[in-house]
Amino acid sequence: MILESILIERIIVVGLGQTWPIIYLSIFAYKLLKRAKNRSTITLSTVFIMIATAYLIAFFSMLLINSPFAYAFYITSWYFLMLSQSFLILFSLLLLQIEENISFMKFFLFIVLYGVIVTYVFWFGIFYDGIQYDVSTGWRPLFSLPFAILNWLYIIFFLVIPEIILSFKLLKIFKGVKIVIRIKLFLVSSFLEYVVISLIVLYNTLPDYYVFRPIFAITGALLGMFAAYFIYRSFGKKIE
Repeated sequence: MILESILIERIIVVGLGQTWPIIYLSIFAYKLLKRAKNRSTITLSTVFIMIATAYLIAFFSMLLINSPFAYAFYITSWYFLMLSQSFLILFSLLLLQIEENISFMKFFLFIVLYGVIVTYVFWFGIFYDGIQYDVSTGWRPLFSLPFAILNWLYIIFFLVIPEIILSFKLLKIFKGVKIVIRIKLFLVSSFLEYVVISLIVLYNTLPDYYVFRPIFAITGALLGMFAAYFIYRSFGKKIE
């Protein structure tokens, strides 16, 4: 009975904590696509849609506890969450080549490349016990230290560093142009999003008794909301 009540409590907490992000992320995606349906808005809205999908699948994993599907759902949600961040890089590339217009093949290959890279989530999460998610962890995801480090390496080398390089190029090209204000807001909010993902990795790696886990959870939730809003706000109106 005690275990059952704990699980019910966790389902309620997770459900409430993830429902709000799903709602506001879906609203941002809808507003972007309503204003225009071009490669830029589709790319940026995909960030919101994939993060919302990741939260939704993670919630379903809680509803399916004590079944073989719970683990599969959670690890899939983590794959979507990590892959979603690559679309911020893709959007920066679209801005960088706004006049040349990236070919569909390059656009497609970029998505496939990152899609393949992020499969490390499955390889190391499953076969090297990178993610534990069962009754032994109280049905909360617990990352091993090597898996956490692997996530941080992905964030640093495939997200942060490319974004830094693109930032310098974008600010140089659009220096003195009115749109540079929006570009700066987008870049700042993108880096804020990478911080949020890093905090989620840290939160899932630390044991329950770690005193700062609740602080990381609250901080990550607030930063995530601000990051999403500012990303939307940066190009939420008429992407040139």
